[in-house]
Amino acid sequence: MANKLTCVMAAYNDEDYVGAAIESVLGQTYGDFDYIIVNDGSSDATLDILESYAARDKRIQIISRENGGTTKATVTGMNAAMGEYVARMDADDLSVSDRFERQIAVLDQRPECVAVTSHFEHFHDDGKIKMVSDQIGPEELIGLYNGFANRIGGHGQVMFRRDAYAKVGGYDPHFRYSQDYDLWCRLLHLGRFAVIEDILYRWRVGYGSTTDKNKEPQLRCATEIACREHERLTGVPLTHETARALIDLWWARKPEKTPISEMFKASEAMERAVIHYFAKNPDVASFEHEARMHIARTYKWRVPLVGKTNLVRRVLLLGLAARWRLSAIGR
Repeated sequence: MANKLTCVMAAYNDEDYVGAAIESVLGQTYGDFDYIIVNDGSSDATLDILESYAARDKRIQIISRENGGTTKATVTGMNAAMGEYVARMDADDLSVSDRFERQIAVLDQRPECVAVTSHFEHFHDDGKIKMVSDQIGPEELIGLYNGFANRIGGHGQVMFRRDAYAKVGGYDPHFRYSQDYDLWCRLLHLGRFAVIEDILYRWRVGYGSTTDKNKEPQLRCATEIACREHERLTGVPLTHETARALIDLWWARKPEKTPISEMFKASEAMERAVIHYFAKNPDVASFEHEARMHIARTYKWRVPLVGKTNLVRRVLLLGLAARWRLSAIGR
């Protein structure tokens, strides 16, 4: 019989980090899992490292294929997965030792949840922490916020139900980048993401990772997804320029890069989304005040990103923050 959990990881030229990633999985306090690792046509010593681990631990299954990118490699791994739950893992990151145990417990106890995520930290090779991602928001509002930008974050810290993955059609090969954002959006159409408010995953940054090297293509894919999700929720098409302004806001990109006209349109788009979200989800209506206040705080948090001499944008951000705070009154 298959184990309850399958961990799926794709690896491409990760010889410097894949060993540590594997060790973090094999050292989990919950040990009854299958571990599928897809070697995506690596040209360095990655495959040798994978084979050395597979020789020592029968839980590991290696699948090798020609290089085709993370999405296709992950689909290959998912097609081989047999567990009720699937834990994603990236080959340059680290899972905290009790991650699997705690995430399985949540999915066992909460059948209404299609997936469970957690807080995670971004760290450099020298061990220094760049930032901690702990602003996902209440799980009742993830479906709203995720229409503005990827609020759940990367692949690695998420565990999801394999049957839910199959129901939404799995990863879409159309998206070479932001394939996680696309999948999270479609899974949210089925049910909630639970959030464990502790750091269960460590995401390596700053060394030329896929995310670091492909920011613009990733942004284009994310923009396409945000446009689709806004129209699905509100019935109103969103231009790529306005969707980009939304992503700039929620991904904390420097506000100087966003045209002022699009900043106004992005605020209007969020107002539209908030109205439709709570109309379609009356069971979470009590969270509308929190949603509007969160958007207000997001605008205020972006002010320090603007140069002190750029008074127009600083005043605009503060004005939009005030507008959203006022709109929260009485909600």
